[in-house]
Amino acid sequence: MFNEWEIESGNWSRPVHGALAVGLMQHVGHAGFAQALLGHVNAHAEFEHCTIYELLLERSSMVTCRVLDAASRRAIPTARETSRLFAQKFAQHEVNGRFLTGSRSRRGDFATHFLSRDLPHPEYREVCYTRNGLADRFSLVRVEGDRALALNFYKGTLRGETVGSEREHLLCNAPFLVEAVARHAALTQPSRRPSGADLVARLTTHVALTEREAQVCALLLEGFTVPQAAIRMGIRPSTATTLKKRAFVRLGVRTKEEMLLALAS
Repeated sequence: MFNEWEIESGNWSRPVHGALAVGLMQHVGHAGFAQALLGHVNAHAEFEHCTIYELLLERSSMVTCRVLDAASRRAIPTARETSRLFAQKFAQHEVNGRFLTGSRSRRGDFATHFLSRDLPHPEYREVCYTRNGLADRFSLVRVEGDRALALNFYKGTLRGETVGSEREHLLCNAPFLVEAVARHAALTQPSRRPSGADLVARLTTHVALTEREAQVCALLLEGFTVPQAAIRMGIRPSTATTLKKRAFVRLGVRTKEEMLLALAS
């Protein structure tokens, strides 16, 4: 079962929105934003986890994912590790990826809801939901062409599926929540693509990497995995791995963290 609602920008619930705004806006652009967001939403709900994803439609028509933040009532490491596994292995099965891959381009803000038992991909369902005791997910999504920001709330099986009052609470406050997430993403990842171009220029000019070696390194520094970098560059994952190894040898580093130090020196 997959449900979808279109969010109208003027559909504000002022009393609850005001309380959310006072408590949440001070966290926008700062570490712990998702944890604060989950806490304020759970004043009227009982969600176990909260994640914020950026979904990108690549030239190969594949959907890739960046995890911007993750939070949990009790198990923050579990939420973060599950999000990492999802981004690495299951992004192509992301339900909200349908907003990017359909034949008709869509823009706007949407809410979606599905039950974990209805996910068709068995490994994705087992790794990301069943093992963690999650019953369903409710998402607020902003779609902008080939990019989407998704704010996801997960209900635990012990507390049952998302109930009507929780759904209405999120839908009424959706315009504010989506805007807060968009502002947080903009503040914590300013001008992501231009900064990548700047990194490539610095790596090729000052560190003497080839352009493709520099492109791989720049994408790694921006948070992409090697397979995701390969998709963005339109090359094979094995080629991206080779370019990364060559670059690390030239730079005399073994990790991304050491590469950052080399660039700062």
